[in-house]
Amino acid sequence: MLGLYIFLGISCLLMAGMLLMIDCRSRYWLSAFLFFLASYLGLIILDAQDFYISPKLYFILLTIIFLPGPLLLGYISHISTHAHVTLRDFLPMTLPIMVLWLCSDIFSYVPWWQTAIDVDYEQAGYTALFNLVSAFAGLTMLVYVAAAVVLLRRLKHNWASYQSQTLPKSWHKMAQVLVATILVTICQVVSAFGHPAGDAVSLGDIGFILYVLFFLYIAADTAWENWKVASFSPLIPGEPIGTNEEASQKADEDIKLAGAQLRQTILDQGVYLRSDLTLSMLAQALGSTPNKLSMIINQGHGQTFYEFINDLRVQFAANLLLDKPEYTITQVMYDAGFTAKSTFYSHFKKAHKLTPSEYRAQHQSEQ
Repeated sequence: MLGLYIFLGISCLLMAGMLLMIDCRSRYWLSAFLFFLASYLGLIILDAQDFYISPKLYFILLTIIFLPGPLLLGYISHISTHAHVTLRDFLPMTLPIMVLWLCSDIFSYVPWWQTAIDVDYEQAGYTALFNLVSAFAGLTMLVYVAAAVVLLRRLKHNWASYQSQTLPKSWHKMAQVLVATILVTICQVVSAFGHPAGDAVSLGDIGFILYVLFFLYIAADTAWENWKVASFSPLIPGEPIGTNEEASQKADEDIKLAGAQLRQTILDQGVYLRSDLTLSMLAQALGSTPNKLSMIINQGHGQTFYEFINDLRVQFAANLLLDKPEYTITQVMYDAGFTAKSTFYSHFKKAHKLTPSEYRAQHQSEQ
């Protein structure tokens, strides 16, 4: 197990460093959470050693256990337009330091940088303070998990009011992160109460290992998705030179060409299937501005950005309905980049004058 913990810790550090080099909104929070996981793994590795560090130094390291709450909420809130985590959210990290300062007489006489023995950790006062700080960290985590649940519910309600947008893929990813956090917390609690003395490999250990693997997957998926968007390079026309009729005609031709190339690039890359794709995200990846990209779509295709993207999704869904008759309508909806049935059905019926079920039945009867 020790070798696995070391491998996971190094993997978290490497993945966090890689994310910091990628231009995406979640990179700082996700990287910070990976650094936390690496630090916590370091604490586990330290506990597995045959020697004991000074109880005072170990107590200071408990500041780490107050990090996951605000980091989790910060990561989940990156899909929102408001900041939900500030510096004050990290103030509970000072609790172990304050306890050490106020109750210095309870701690072992072992100096900061000297090794200790197990008896130094078994003092009644030290054990009580350790349990108190750990319990407070657990309660703090519950508060932030509850805040994350409230935030996701509010964001879902807000997005539902925009008829032209689907619920972003990022929202579903954040919901998965929250569920995984709740599950691993339950595993830790059950393990602590069911096996207080500890086992070689407990339920809590397995849950935490899976949690680390889950976040490594989330980080890799985030890096891959943002790399795909950053690989776009369609023609973006410049400003027309002059004001005569020839310059105006040339500008129109450039816009139509850019619109056609943009459409083909999006189709080739499959980026329209990303449910969290936004105009700003695409414009940044293209080295353009949202206004210029919107102009190309409006004048080149006569549509808004979301109409343009949702039409491509409907085309994909129509093909998938016929190519994969074993797929359910809901599965086709998600694969096409939609996350709200109302949006999917309204756009599909507008394009084909039929519901998805009617469209599949009609074409199957014609074959």
